[in-house]
Amino acid sequence: MCYRPLHINSKNVFRNDNVSCSCYDVPCGHCEACRDEYRNMWKCRLYHEFKDCYDKGGIVVFLTFTYSPACLPFLEVDGVKIHMLCALKDTKLATLYENKEIDFMSEEEYVQLVCDFLEILPPETTIHRLAGNGLKKNLIAPRWLGAKLDCLNKIDREFVNRNSYQGAKNTLQNHKNMT
Repeated sequence: MCYRPLHINSKNVFRNDNVSCSCYDVPCGHCEACRDEYRNMWKCRLYHEFKDCYDKGGIVVFLTFTYSPACLPFLEVDGVKIHMLCALKDTKLATLYENKEIDFMSEEEYVQLVCDFLEILPPETTIHRLAGNGLKKNLIAPRWLGAKLDCLNKIDREFVNRNSYQGAKNTLQNHKNMT
């Protein structure tokens, strides 16, 4: 139960035999109880998604962005989510960044790396996400992640400039076409 619910007044009045309501409370989303609720919701969702996948004979694999161009085409993953490491307010990573102990990729480096990755990824692999980011108000670095749509447009433009596409350099696809 939220510690600091937001009180919403509504001009629309809900009426029922036992209840009449013109206002309601919604969770704040920021207090410890809301964060616990959010974590528990994700734990439950992941458990059920994994269980469903296993029950159907599949496997669940999490891959990091670190990859070998020689091996990636042979992994036969169904989908990928690509995230850029970022520092959010009040985290150890933010402290390291502020103390200049770490740095992050530039947007240009990220765009190049994502395009390189997508060129060797099999064309039938679903791309679930090309750039993940935290809330703008909590984002410390890299700041360019706050303009996610701009980044996605730059990835599109880079593919146009390369005259390329997802799977263009996929060795497994090339191997299948040769046989």
